[in-house]
Amino acid sequence: MGQGDNYTKNLSGERIGFRYFLLQQEIKIRLNRTHEAKICARLMVTHLYCKKKILKDKGLKEDFNLLFWRVFGVNQRVYEPEDVFKVKRDKQSDEKSYSNFLKSDNKLSNENYLQQSVREIEIFDVLFIDYLLGNSSVNEFYIHQLKNIMFNYKMFKDMYVEEEKYINMFSFQIAFIMEKMCIDGIDASLFDKSLEENSMEPFISKCKSKTQCKTNEELSIKLSYASAEMKEKFKNNNKVKFDVISPETLKKDLSKWKKKREVPSFMKLLVIMNIMEQAPGPKKIGIFIQLIIVRALLHIQKEFKINADVKNKFIQQLKSFRGSVKIFL
Repeated sequence: MGQGDNYTKNLSGERIGFRYFLLQQEIKIRLNRTHEAKICARLMVTHLYCKKKILKDKGLKEDFNLLFWRVFGVNQRVYEPEDVFKVKRDKQSDEKSYSNFLKSDNKLSNENYLQQSVREIEIFDVLFIDYLLGNSSVNEFYIHQLKNIMFNYKMFKDMYVEEEKYINMFSFQIAFIMEKMCIDGIDASLFDKSLEENSMEPFISKCKSKTQCKTNEELSIKLSYASAEMKEKFKNNNKVKFDVISPETLKKDLSKWKKKREVPSFMKLLVIMNIMEQAPGPKKIGIFIQLIIVRALLHIQKEFKINADVKNKFIQQLKSFRGSVKIFL
């Protein structure tokens, strides 16, 4: 260990500044796809610099990994993409490093500190582009916009940003995604209806229509078959694991989703996607992105107790932005 490394081990403003510089360089490298990404990276590292002091002063520890993945229906921490699928592996080293990151990042090397700071961003990108959707300009557009939403949340959640500005930020980014889909000929009516009804039910009704099912019991059987097909498809992939979901479990889920008591998990969103569209291509990917966004918004509304007035403002602003962002696409 060199003298410079010892120096940065001190809990000092110089050390924070040094790590700020490292974060800036690291995020630029990892997200250097567009000019927008560079701007976002600069904003994010500025936030991390400020937030470190905020959390230290308040004595708070934020488990962002768990919070982030729960938004998308993954109810455990994710250290590698295969953790989303609960693939068995040795996670002791990852768990220890993350625990140190939460308790006192002074115990971490600068390299490990960087890894922890951008972990969710990097894994989200790899999961969707490399594991699920494929590497295309359209897919990268969708995922980049979703990552921007995550950036903004990390940056501004502790900065007491006015409610209206939050609504404008998130509604604009989602409008950007949805209008891109519409320009590419992907129907967004189920997305709009789900937000209006505050429910996943429009997508479930579409599943019934596609499978000619009249009852939840019939649809639960079709969904179970779809999960079995996915398990078979990936049986030789040691990084992706699907379990067969029983009709009994899915029947209970469908009832809970209809009553708005729960929203589908990440794995069940994949099953719903494969019922709605079996042929691979832009339409199937568009459906999945819509499912992910609606699921995230419903979860956030419930988790953070967002009232109906705020929700309605968001929907109205989303509609307004969708009418104006077309010139950028």
